[in-house]
Amino acid sequence: MTSDDAVSTSDEEGIMDLDNMFPEPERPATPPPTIHSYSSTLLSHYIPHSRSSKGPAPTLTVQLVGTNPLWGHVLWNAGVSLSDYFLAQSSPGKTPETSIKGSTVLELGAGGGLPSLVCGVLWAGKVVVTDYPEDALLDNLRWNVGENGRLLKQALQDSESAVDEDIAEMVRTWDERMVVAGHLWGKTSSELLDIITDVPTLPSSRSNSNSNPPPSPSSPRKYDILILSDLIFNHSQHLALLQSCEALITPRTGKAYVFHSHHLPQYYLRDLGFFQLAQKRGWVVRRVVKEHRGVMFQEDQGDEEKRATVWGWEMRFSGKGEEGTWDREEHSEGLGKIMDAELGRS
Repeated sequence: MTSDDAVSTSDEEGIMDLDNMFPEPERPATPPPTIHSYSSTLLSHYIPHSRSSKGPAPTLTVQLVGTNPLWGHVLWNAGVSLSDYFLAQSSPGKTPETSIKGSTVLELGAGGGLPSLVCGVLWAGKVVVTDYPEDALLDNLRWNVGENGRLLKQALQDSESAVDEDIAEMVRTWDERMVVAGHLWGKTSSELLDIITDVPTLPSSRSNSNSNPPPSPSSPRKYDILILSDLIFNHSQHLALLQSCEALITPRTGKAYVFHSHHLPQYYLRDLGFFQLAQKRGWVVRRVVKEHRGVMFQEDQGDEEKRATVWGWEMRFSGKGEEGTWDREEHSEGLGKIMDAELGRS
């Protein structure tokens, strides 16, 4: 053995000795995924279920990762509220203007993807469920899409009564219509647009006359509906979120649904900076929901009413460079003056 070898061996032994003397503490195990059920009597209009049954209302299953720094492990009140809103607006008797049927839908920062699953049940032509391109998040979304498809097929097979053909067709086309993809907000969106170049054609009884027409060769098809569920607390990402939305939504007719709560009321003006920026970039914003859902994080401080309220907004993009509108007074008394004073400098 050479002297160099001796030095090398001695160094290695020294390192090993240090490791033994100061062992690295054991890292806590990653929490297992959690399973949640979303139930609504309105689901009985759309998924296989005996309408005469006295059993529980139909449900969708949502798995969430055990933990995630991007908050993909939380089933947000805003997502539940938006799912309820989609079901209510698509219920029998509503106008086609509010229907999901035949539409192309994309969800940003989906987490468990509950609103996307509801859109799939409501006969969207294509639903693209996106989140940060991390394997754990995307694999979890694929599980949710696959598991709910499996459960729908099982319910169709086990149904005790005749199933409406529309419902049966919704179940049969589930895998074709539901897609999971990664997306970084503000980055190139061409891959997401490519997904909707070939959307299943729905029979006229199921189609929504307000969904996008097929694209022309010079104008790629874009999305009819975008979903942003409890994302605007990411204050540094407001511009990136809007850039993605503007690249993906059909101008003027497409609708982006932005649902949120002020989990940290001391920063609620920063939350609302999203809408101020959207207005400057040509978005028209109107409120569609304000409801009390309860506080999500008991350990947080601040006004409980703000923390427990879900706000829902429908946004349409009129075109970059045009001034949009947002009735800020709809949000709270005197908000316009407060925002002009606090945010007008930026």
